Amino acid sequence: MSLTNMKPIRLFLVLTVFGASIASSGCASLVSSIVPEPAPANTVYRLSASTQDLVVTPVPDAIVLRVDRPTVPRPLSGKDITVSPSGDRILAASGAEWAEKVPDLIQGSIMDVFSSRPNIIGVLPVSGARTELRIHLNVRNFEAIYDQGQGNAPLAVVRYTATLAKASNRDLIGSFDVRKTHRANSNRISEIVRAQDIANAAAINSIADWIIQTDPKPAS
Repeated sequence: MSLTNMKPIRLFLVLTVFGASIASSGCASLVSSIVPEPAPANTVYRLSASTQDLVVTPVPDAIVLRVDRPTVPRPLSGKDITVSPSGDRILAASGAEWAEKVPDLIQGSIMDVFSSRPNIIGVLPVSGARTELRIHLNVRNFEAIYDQGQGNAPLAVVRYTATLAKASNRDLIGSFDVRKTHRANSNRISEIVRAQDIANAAAINSIADWIIQTDPKPAS
């Protein structure tokens, strides 16, 4: 995948406004000639954790916590699959996108990882269920970095800061910073997505391990 096929995250399309005379019948052929053909549909990718079927039965004393929608930097707020040529710029892969916006994608993968753990129960805020605890992720990185030069297989990097707090008053219980990486097998978008998937799953499983070790259940 060439970086020339990437597009900047902040890309603005400027449209020239024609005069009122363009509406005349004499300009009809001109108008049709400048309208581009529909672009091919983007290939849509999702994290495998968001489609896994493994769900275990929670134990009676499982930790129940609300999983907030993660906070992300503005360039990661949409569906773009992002790469960084040198660590200081972020570009979007052309012709490919995530199935959901990145915050929703990560939130869904958290829920899926928790559902595979017998001692953790994740609850979405939209469920209306009351919980004693809440977990919030601040996404620091969620991109592939060309650390070995353009054209070579990039390194998928995810970095999350997880904050565990009481749901009622937001009193802090603890925080945990995790960074996971995985090198793509090649410079193909499908392999970059796969590497991103592996790094994300490793990071979220580390967060789940930290929650269990913290044992934040309120005293009965």
